[in-house]
Formats: sequence, structure tokens, C-alpha cells
Amino acid sequence: MLNIGMLTGSVSRQGGGVFPALRGLTLALRDLGVNVQIFGLEDSDTAADLPLWDGVPVHVERRLPPRAFGYGRGLYEAMECADLDLLHVSCLWMYPTLASLRWSRKTGRPVIVSPHGTLDRWALRNSRWKKLIAAAIYERRHLGGAAFLHALTESEAEAFRNFGLKNPVCVIPNGVDLPKLRTMREPGPWRDQIPHDAKVLLFLGRLHPKKNLISLIRAWAAVCQRTASADNWWLVIAGWDEVGHERQCSVAIQQCQAPRVYLPGPYFGAEKDCALRSSTAFVLPSLSEGLPIAVLEAWSYGLPVLLTPECNLAQGAACGAAIETGSPPRDLEVGLERLVAMDDVTLRRMGDAARPLVGAQFSWPRIADQMRFIYEQLLHSPQQRTETTSETQWAP
Repeated sequence: MLNIGMLTGSVSRQGGGVFPALRGLTLALRDLGVNVQIFGLEDSDTAADLPLWDGVPVHVERRLPPRAFGYGRGLYEAMECADLDLLHVSCLWMYPTLASLRWSRKTGRPVIVSPHGTLDRWALRNSRWKKLIAAAIYERRHLGGAAFLHALTESEAEAFRNFGLKNPVCVIPNGVDLPKLRTMREPGPWRDQIPHDAKVLLFLGRLHPKKNLISLIRAWAAVCQRTASADNWWLVIAGWDEVGHERQCSVAIQQCQAPRVYLPGPYFGAEKDCALRSSTAFVLPSLSEGLPIAVLEAWSYGLPVLLTPECNLAQGAACGAAIETGSPPRDLEVGLERLVAMDDVTLRRMGDAARPLVGAQFSWPRIADQMRFIYEQLLHSPQQRTETTSETQWAP
């Protein structure tokens, strides 16, 4: 039986989209007979979210200062004692990277790295100097020494090459579970704030500048001012605040006089399920993504999606499950106008196209089978690798 270690910066919802991606892959691998152990750092939501791992062994180390570096004193020792065949790393720019380097050198066993969009140009420009220093000290060695780099999309694989990496790359997307749908629309968790018969355009995720929410709010305000078909639509921006962006969104709503916008905070668990079941459509106007599970989840609930090319899901527009629009406010206006002008039959047709797409390309059993093949290929045909040096200079 394969014994795989998953190394991550957070084992809770604070890991953003990496958390459901890693959890979904882990549980699907377990169903295929792969033994998986999780190694990560503790945060304020760890205790609440540990049961979601459904009995998978989770080794958590207390995060010591400085918190952004994520030092966990016993992280390496826990991995060393686990007798792992292979380590799969899902975080960069933090201490777990150094623990991975040390583990690989000590054991001589392979490492796979999944950057989850963190090597995209926009992401590299965020906290640029910290990443330049980390790259020079340890991160480039860590990435260059990986037996495989895991890209979620072809565009992410291209970002690896732009960073100067020459490692073998496997392109395997994120996955999602298909929920059972009900015939009747349910009251949303916003039932006391939004009329029951209103149509709801839902954003669900981190409130962070890369999600481009200020542009969305400005575009929404413009469309509502001149488009009568928007009168029965509400925009719900649900998520947890990062870097004070929730306040910036509130200020933008006031400055633009954007009507019918509701910021309820984050939805998790049953509230999240209720929000997705109660919405009419979903929006993700991001400036940078790996492959967003938020969109896959929306499709799994049969929701049409308005998204940007940076979401790397062009197949959604190709099959009629999504409207793809640019990220500037004017482009978002065009996409929003097109969406709110649709009648119920057209919206339902888009949603009906979404679930088959998820089932065919993004189901967790399918994704886990592909990842297991990569693990077995590495372990059954080991190759000696040397560190890869960059020929392409990174200039974010």
C-alpha cells in the first residue's frame, strides 16, 4: 500500500481553496486504497475543521512566530517518523518548504509540489520582496528538486517554465463532489435581508484584492443604474476578510452607491450548502487563480457562472455553463448585463450544462486515480534528479 504524506500550511478553512482541494483529494485517494497522512500547522480554525478529515491521520504543529513564516518545531520529525514513500507539498514560501527539503535530502525519497497558482505572475508580485528573498534562500532549490511539479492547468504549467523550472510537470485539475439536488429552491441564509423571490448572484470565497471585488462592485453599480433587468437581482459577497479587504468593499459600495449588495461574512458547512442551493448564479471576477474550486462547486450545484479568463476554466464557456468576461470594471459590466438579461429558461439551461461538465472532468474519483498513477510511476520508476537552476530570470 502506498504511504503518502501531504504537507500543507493549514489543515483548516484558513488555507483557502487549498483546504477543500487537499481534503477532497485525500479522501478520494483513501477510497482507492492509498494510505494518506496530513502534516500542517495549527491555526484558530484547526479544532473546528479537524473532523472534516474523516479519520485521516492529521499531524498538526503549533505555528511559532513569525506567523507568516509558519515555523512548526516538530514538523520535520513527524514526517521522518511516518516512514513515507513520497511527500506531496501544497504550500510555498514558508517553513514547511524547508522541512520538505530536509526530509527529501535525509530520506532520498521523491517530493511532488503543487503550487496551487502561487507561481502565477500576479501572485508573485504580491509580497514581492518576501518571495524574492525566500526564492533565493530556499524556495528555488525546493521547487527545482521536486520529482514532479503538479499544475492545475496548462497555463499554470507555463508559469512554471516562466519561473525557470525544468522539472517534469503533470497537469491534473482540482475536483469536487456532486451534491444531490432538490427540485424546490430553498430560502437562503440571507432570508431576513433579501426578498424570497429575488435572484441572487453569489460570490463565495476569500475577501482579498486578487478576487477583484472592487471592480465587481463598481460594475454592479453601473449596471444597476442603467439596466432595468437588474432590478430583481441582488449581489451577495460572502467570505472571510483578509488584509482588511472587507472594509474596502464596504467603502466601495458606499462610494458607488451600489444597490442591493449584501456582505454577510463567511458561510461554511450547512450555511454554505444553503447559499449555493438558494442562488441563481455565481461570480468569480479574479485577477489570478490556479483552478478555483469555488467555481467547480457552483457548477456542481447547477449554477451558471460569470468568470474571468484568469480562472483558467475556458471549458465552462465552451459548453455553455459560464460567461467569460474580462476583469476590468467595463468588461465586467458587459458580462453582468448579459447575465441579468437572461430569462429563467436560459439560466436553467446553463446550469444544466454545468453538472455534466463537473462529472466528466472534475470528479474526485477521476482526479485521485490520475494522481495515484503519478505516485506509482514515481515510486516504481525512480529517477535520480539534480537541482534545477533557472535560465529564465524571474522579474515580477
